[in-house]
Amino acid sequence: MRKLILLFFLISTTAFAQKKLNIELNISNLPNQEVLLAYYQGERLYTHDTFRLNHHGLGVIQGEKRIPEGMYAVYLPSGEYFNIIMPADQRFVITTDTIDFIKLSKFRGSTENSLFFTYQAKLTDLNTEVKAKEFVAQYTTDSAELAQLTTEVRIIEKEINEYKQAFTRKHNKRFFAQMVRTTEHPELPQHIQANKERMYQYFRQHYLDNTNFNDTRLIRTPVLSKNIRAYLSDVIPQDADTAITELELMLKKTKLTEVKELILTEAFDVFNKSRVIGMDKAFVYVAEKYYLTPEVKWVTNEFKRRLTEQINLMKPSLIGNIAPDFTMQTHQGEYVNLHQQQANYIILYFWDPDCGHCKQEIPELHKFYKQNSENMQVMAVYTQLDGEKWKQFLDQNAFEWINCWDPNQLTDFREKYFIFSTPTIYILDKNKQILLKRIDLDGLKHFIKNN
Repeated sequence: MRKLILLFFLISTTAFAQKKLNIELNISNLPNQEVLLAYYQGERLYTHDTFRLNHHGLGVIQGEKRIPEGMYAVYLPSGEYFNIIMPADQRFVITTDTIDFIKLSKFRGSTENSLFFTYQAKLTDLNTEVKAKEFVAQYTTDSAELAQLTTEVRIIEKEINEYKQAFTRKHNKRFFAQMVRTTEHPELPQHIQANKERMYQYFRQHYLDNTNFNDTRLIRTPVLSKNIRAYLSDVIPQDADTAITELELMLKKTKLTEVKELILTEAFDVFNKSRVIGMDKAFVYVAEKYYLTPEVKWVTNEFKRRLTEQINLMKPSLIGNIAPDFTMQTHQGEYVNLHQQQANYIILYFWDPDCGHCKQEIPELHKFYKQNSENMQVMAVYTQLDGEKWKQFLDQNAFEWINCWDPNQLTDFREKYFIFSTPTIYILDKNKQILLKRIDLDGLKHFIKNN
């Protein structure tokens, strides 16, 4: 009988040892629940597997193969979660409590996570002290007490920085130390701090110094993604040509396909959501050079089909292009052609009398036009088809510019100028090149007055 028991023990132990993935989770105060193990893809979380906790709060995830290294989240039914490091050795035990994940989590078999949680616990305590003193300072009227609190906050902040540097330096070969370094941005040298332009240039040039673009583990953390997005949306000047140049330089920093995919995904999203005038050029660039090619396999053919339609709509009206020509009817039944207009600046004002904002804005635009008519021409394009309503409004308001419309819908102006709302303003130069678009009236005035 003893031999049989011993044989069973040896077989079980051997089977356990062969598992390259064996993560045990023990949350005693969370029995009979399902807890998710989620992985980061940039800043987004996706489910990898599920811990099915028994009545003792014990659960396990096993596998014959290791899963990609990085930072993962243990996600509870309550919506709370805590992050763990997924190291190369993926056989370890987590014991924790929902009261305080950071301070009460214990790890057996994972030194990386033990150190990571020690680091987090210390920073949590120090940051709590800072917040407490800042809260008191908000309601302090005594200047001496306020000065003392400010000094104490600075001392703690210095302690935080020194702790981070010392801890990551001591454990510099650990992955979490690499993550922390990625979040650190350049300290400005003392000798340039009096010059804002030099400060900005230094900050921009060194912003990505601590970002390792050749470590695939960073893909499965939020930190690399945040740095890419912040650099493209906040650090560099927000014009399309600069954004395109910086994107290409960033892609050259890595040879890893997965990292290139992350860079392009974040750039695509940043440029697509940008509200900066003219950044649509950068979005079109990323779409045409990368997303709409066979090399990009992480989006579906249907996505590419819809993206192609969108790009075809956007391209004609990009800043720097020659404005698409059209011939329309005036309210008097005559025909007028855009490219035949002669002026230093031609304003295309797409509007509708039923648009409340248009009705408020157009008299002010007309006043500005009369003051600057020697330098500019306005073509006010009515976007709808109710000619009587439009002409009645014009009869009540003597606008001394070109009023025109497309009653037979022959010009495709909505598609060519990407008109999906009113009012929409374009500024063209004398050669009909698009200088600005989708600006407000104040922006138009500022441009004309300063050019």
